[in-house]
Amino acid sequence: MDSSGRQQFVERSIVNRIFTVDRQLGVQLRGHAFKDTHADMKYYLGVFNGEGRGVRNSDDNMLYVGRLQWNFLGRDLALRQTDVEYTQLPTASLAIAGATTQGPCTRWSSSGCGNLDGFASPSTAVHDQYEIDQYVQE
Repeated sequence: MDSSGRQQFVERSIVNRIFTVDRQLGVQLRGHAFKDTHADMKYYLGVFNGEGRGVRNSDDNMLYVGRLQWNFLGRDLALRQTDVEYTQLPTASLAIAGATTQGPCTRWSSSGCGNLDGFASPSTAVHDQYEIDQYVQE
């Protein structure tokens, strides 16, 4: 979730390579509802090409992503690794998110589409070869 310019640690997690959906072409709807109340929520819904950065989707399969974050103390919890400014009042959240797609990739990176064994070349990638479903609760 953090860009390399905002990282607080030297390296990303070693599991980042497996679980990242990286950069995707698409559209996203996001918002912040009920600000500064105990119902304070942020939401994100997106539809993306599912084949990575700078790659045109060659079929109808898309990457669908959603996230719902409840800031139950009534204060927004930013998506950051640390609180370097020392927030005076506590913040907390509960969130769920998911992503699903079907296509030639099991992972994505700035270099293109790949699978867990290595990067697939355009000549060997099969459009509907993998179904990827990711879910997280935090």
